[in-house]
Amino acid sequence: DDIISGVIQRYPYCVRPILETIHNDSPKVLGGVYMMSIESKLYFFADCTIHEDPTPEILAQIAIASADLSEKYLSEKPHIAMLSYSSFGSSKQASPQKVRAATEIVKELRPDLAVDGEIQADFAWDADLRNNEFPFNNIGQDANILIFPNLDAANICAKMMNSLVDTVGIGPILVGLDKPAYVLQTTSTTEEIINMAYIAAYEAL
Repeated sequence: DDIISGVIQRYPYCVRPILETIHNDSPKVLGGVYMMSIESKLYFFADCTIHEDPTPEILAQIAIASADLSEKYLSEKPHIAMLSYSSFGSSKQASPQKVRAATEIVKELRPDLAVDGEIQADFAWDADLRNNEFPFNNIGQDANILIFPNLDAANICAKMMNSLVDTVGIGPILVGLDKPAYVLQTTSTTEEIINMAYIAAYEAL
């Protein structure tokens, strides 16, 4: 029904056969999502493992897939922040423009989602701060889905957060597959393996 691998093999070697057997004909975009329990509140970080420098189109699909995943586990609606070092056009450089374009694609494809960007992490994290500075934003409450502009930013942040006290990271959870298949880190603890087994079983149902 599902598969978990990766504890004794490097990530690329485990992902490749998954792509060749499960994902090869799928139009969906593959992404790696970390479910982070921080002070008993759930957040979703993406893309932490797959796309080194995603295009706006790929970034948008990852945001949508992360939102769809989150709805199975959150008691509230997804609120998506498309992250950058810039907020709402304060920089005209390529990376913020890419995130801004991805945000517009998400809004067009899924007008039902609360999403906005590009936006800096502190404003995404704190709704009061964001609504005071940018009252026109569409995110609403504190963002619970954080979409990073590239793999460096996402992976570094997820690993740093997972090492903090009162934070439990579950993942990476591969989204965009037709069947549940997940690849663990080689440093995964027993607790992390059990958590992923729960996610895999839940997704298989």
